[in-house]
Amino acid sequence: MCISRKLAAVISACLFVSAHLSCGDNPTKPDAPSPARVLFDVRLDYEVGDDPHSLCSCDLDGDGDNDVAVANRQSEDVSVLLNAGDGTFAPAVNYAAGDDPCCVHASDLDGDGYADLTVASGTAVLALLNNGDGTFAGAVNYGAGDGPCSVYSRDLDGDGDNDLAVANWRSHDVSVLINSGDGTFVSGENYGVGDNPWTVHSCDLDGDGDNDLATSNWKSDDVSVLLNAGDGTFAPAVNYAAGRGGFSVYSSDLDGDGDNDLAVGNWGSDNVSVLLNAGDGTFASAVNYGAGDYSSSVHSGDVDGDGDNDLVVANAFSNDVSVLLNRGDGTFADAANYGAGDRPMSVQCCDLDGDGDRDLAVGNCRSDDVSILLNRGNGTFVTAVNYGAGEYPCSVRSCDFDGDGHNDLAVANWISGGISVLLNKGDGAFAAPADYGVGDGSFSVCACDFDGDADSDLAAANRLSNDVSVLLNNGDGTFTQAANYGAGDDPHSVCPLDFDGDGDNDLAVANWGSDEVSILLNNGQGEFASRIGYGAGDGPHSVFSCDFDGDGDNDLAAANQHSGDVSVLLNDGGGAFGEPVNYGVGEGPRSVYSCDLDADGDYDLAVANWDSDDVSVLLNNGDGTFASAASYGAGVHPHSVYSCDLDGDGDNDLMVANQHSGDISVLLNDGDGRFRGALNYEVGAHPHSIYSSDLDGDGDNDLAVANVSPDHVTVLFNRSND
Repeated sequence: MCISRKLAAVISACLFVSAHLSCGDNPTKPDAPSPARVLFDVRLDYEVGDDPHSLCSCDLDGDGDNDVAVANRQSEDVSVLLNAGDGTFAPAVNYAAGDDPCCVHASDLDGDGYADLTVASGTAVLALLNNGDGTFAGAVNYGAGDGPCSVYSRDLDGDGDNDLAVANWRSHDVSVLINSGDGTFVSGENYGVGDNPWTVHSCDLDGDGDNDLATSNWKSDDVSVLLNAGDGTFAPAVNYAAGRGGFSVYSSDLDGDGDNDLAVGNWGSDNVSVLLNAGDGTFASAVNYGAGDYSSSVHSGDVDGDGDNDLVVANAFSNDVSVLLNRGDGTFADAANYGAGDRPMSVQCCDLDGDGDRDLAVGNCRSDDVSILLNRGNGTFVTAVNYGAGEYPCSVRSCDFDGDGHNDLAVANWISGGISVLLNKGDGAFAAPADYGVGDGSFSVCACDFDGDADSDLAAANRLSNDVSVLLNNGDGTFTQAANYGAGDDPHSVCPLDFDGDGDNDLAVANWGSDEVSILLNNGQGEFASRIGYGAGDGPHSVFSCDFDGDGDNDLAAANQHSGDVSVLLNDGGGAFGEPVNYGVGEGPRSVYSCDLDADGDYDLAVANWDSDDVSVLLNNGDGTFASAASYGAGVHPHSVYSCDLDGDGDNDLMVANQHSGDISVLLNDGDGRFRGALNYEVGAHPHSIYSSDLDGDGDNDLAVANVSPDHVTVLFNRSND
């Protein structure tokens, strides 16, 4: 059994700081969010119960789109995720499902037209009847054999209602339970199969119009076929060799001859066995096709739209899904693998976003979530593109550094030190990084024109050397040797803007160790005066600057990690700042960003809170004071927040890098400063910083994410203009 580990969704960006005094009440919860919208062609992860081992997908609430049900072994429940109609899902609703539920199947059991659920649950089989709206009545238990581990529902006795077939792990047999017609069941016969059957499937294998049975047998390395006599009784099993450790079996017409063939996912041999039907329910010898590590589940459907059935396989130890496209004759191309969550155990392909092609739903037993991979329409599933950077890249910024009209990337690398610059080739692909030395422990990078020559220069905050490095652009995307300027103790974030009104860009630095923000004024040539320190809150982790009070000069906001607030310091017009006013946010704020979120013309605040796993939004009253924070859920340990218009509707949305859930959260703005529920997109192992700009030149804002493990930058292309 897998060890469960609760993961949720998180967002990142690496930007700015916080301050003193205390204003505002505790963070408030906003109104219920509107449904979200998919913008990026990478997988979406949804939290379910502990140790999800099996899933199925069909229309559970009668609205015409396919929902998802998941059996969770350790939390002993079934999670139901209802589809919003576009391939996004509402939060899971969990239903008790007995001891050790390891398989779930959906079909109409009571003849009311709605799909009910059946669960194989360790010691019994459970039926949960649908109330007609995608909610379910309490489970009713039915006995089976010893160790029921898989259940499948089909009409076995030809009376028009769906019966049950149950694979029993310890008694090495299949139990048949006959439906009374109202969703209750009477025990039928038990039929011997191979050793330790793990999965049972039912369809017409011999072409006589009734549904037969097939089981994958883990210990005997074979598949058992039981032909139906037509009345729900079955002939003795005939066994066919498959790969090692058969864990899953599925049947569909793979070679286009009109009969149903078999595919077996083999846990022990890391492959899929295909057994073609002779037309009479007997099968040719298995042909094996490589998949990922420890193939745990197989499903079939036409994923590339060419009219034949392809194979999809969940691979438990390589944490991916293999897609094997059918050549049209029941032979298959080499597997293309797509990342899933941690320890994927179950996969199903069906249309989830209503566009007519088959998407993938994957149950991940260690990350306790379901991954959704939407089909591009040709049988490929887009994933994020990763580019190498230095060691422990923790901050990313995008700007046109070489003047070719395309936005490039700059990345600060904490462990290896230095700044990596990746130039855009013009199509959203990036050249190998060029590395530039800075101070020790570079933790934050920003880009701005410091020397007035109209190209974008770089500044980096260096934690270990307690300074800021400035690298001037040569005009072609290469940079001069860094000039270092002292900052405070343990600087975590740097932000550029004109603070003294002289027309050049100065620097603000959040100093985590000395609880202050340093201001370094520019002499106009890209050289900076000694720092002036201003108090903030306890542990300022991030700083950002905007004109908060509408007086024409740029003020400061700092996110304070230890005091759980954001400090606002108003500019006196000459580059000096008043005492900080502090506003409560969530727990452990790590990043602050400012833009107009409610479309009233002033600058609001968004704060990523590491310890409370959320984002705080503070709306500006118009005079540089702020309303109480509204809190929106993100992923696990959000470290960075950024805002821009992602969906092209004219308002600013939020994106968050979640360091410990390995994903980013996108929260779309309803237009008034309230945000929809987060959609989480998988990126790297530990996303630390997020930034957005148009990287592929198609007019919408894409995302760049710095992942501190495994040391790369992830680029996600926006599809809102597709």
